[in-house]
Amino acid sequence: MGAFGGMTLTNKGRNLIAKAQTGVELKYTRFGIGDGELGGQSIVDLNALISQKQSLGIAKLKLQPGGKAVIGTVISNKDITTGFYFREVGLFAQDPNEGEILFCYANCGPTAEYIPVGGGPDVIEKTFDIITIFGNAQNVSAVLDSSLIWETPEGAQEKVNAHANREDNPHKVTAEQVGAAAKDHTHNNVTTSVPGFMSVPDKIKLDSIQKDAINKGTADTLYAPLSHVGAGGSVHARATATADGFMSSEDKDGQQSFRKYRSGWDSISQVFTTVEYKRKDGTLFMKSALSSKVGNNYTVDTRTFYATNGTTVRKTEIWDVSYDSDGNLVNEVLR
Repeated sequence: MGAFGGMTLTNKGRNLIAKAQTGVELKYTRFGIGDGELGGQSIVDLNALISQKQSLGIAKLKLQPGGKAVIGTVISNKDITTGFYFREVGLFAQDPNEGEILFCYANCGPTAEYIPVGGGPDVIEKTFDIITIFGNAQNVSAVLDSSLIWETPEGAQEKVNAHANREDNPHKVTAEQVGAAAKDHTHNNVTTSVPGFMSVPDKIKLDSIQKDAINKGTADTLYAPLSHVGAGGSVHARATATADGFMSSEDKDGQQSFRKYRSGWDSISQVFTTVEYKRKDGTLFMKSALSSKVGNNYTVDTRTFYATNGTTVRKTEIWDVSYDSDGNLVNEVLR
């Protein structure tokens, strides 16, 4: 993400704040992002983005002490047909006299992040929040896009508490235990011999290895925790790194042959949205990227497999992820 260094109020934004002090509603309407270069232009005189590429709905509005507000949106490349550098961002608001205005603006210049076209191996979906000033205005609102609104940490904790305090809680699990489990992204109950998950030859081979390991007292090493192809949290359940079809013969050199690198932490869903699996020599074997967030759950896992040089794409798989009514992962289906 580019280093924007804070938002600057435009002249029209300052005028709207002055009106809001008299009781006029201060309503934020949308975000705009683009690739415009500021050059020598004055931000306070801007009335629009220099080169807008996307108009984004508002997903969050949270008022803070001191006349400040946190306003957020969701940036995605799903509908992007031409890639661009995310260099400028603007927040728009409704002025009762002038209509929609550019309220505040920022430009990160040379630190811009490239947003690739959608539908390819690079899937981007991230939250983007800014802090802006509304002064002493008493009537502050936003046009919220309900399809972009994600669960808040406070709301998630309320659900955890409610679940833990249910009268039919058969395991007497406390809220603290439920919260801790949600943050455990290794899933120690992973099995490497689920019937039907592996091919028959692989299963026979693994059964033999398991018996030998048990006889030698090394079963704990064999069953070292493996997490899902993705990252962690609700999406990342029980899977193995030696499933038939998951690895090519050139890569099938041992269950613990891959190094795992997680990134893109989503603090709301408590998951890493990207995981890279690298071979012993440091080359990239596979990258898993979560996208298409619905509520608090990611519904698509894009897995890109690379040749032994770590750069040539060997194949790309799109997996649809589904959940039950309680938000527990139930299915992962290859398209």
